[in-house]
Amino acid sequence: GDYAIITPATWNAMRACPLFANLEDPMLEAIASIGKRRLLQPGQQIIKAGEKSSCMYLVCTGTVSCRVGDHEVKKLSSGHSFGDVAVYCDHIYRLHQEHASILGDADALDKILTRTADIFGVDVCHLMELSVKDVSSLFPRCPRLVYN
Repeated sequence: GDYAIITPATWNAMRACPLFANLEDPMLEAIASIGKRRLLQPGQQIIKAGEKSSCMYLVCTGTVSCRVGDHEVKKLSSGHSFGDVAVYCDHIYRLHQEHASILGDADALDKILTRTADIFGVDVCHLMELSVKDVSSLFPRCPRLVYN
């Protein structure tokens, strides 16, 4: 199916990713079991600037290019994640939605949840996609994820 198979490359990427630092193997397995596999071809775009964020990605193999306009701002390879701001901003929004004064301007949050770069495959990439909903479902079982 669509769901991530925990290959050695996936394990290595998860262990190298700062977001998953200090998590025990059973928690990494839980994350991988809800993650969806995405295969990205060279030149194929996976994120478009201006879109609303609804998921994050972990690079398991290959390299992606982050571009703002025509300018490449960075390359990310195995163990790097991108799009994770969406997951954490959504979580903060839900935690504090009853406290409008903490959030302040809702438009500011909306801007944070908007993708700021275009992301393309440089070579063949295997990615793990984690939706906001999937990652949020793990917070009660793994509060450490919130703070990583």
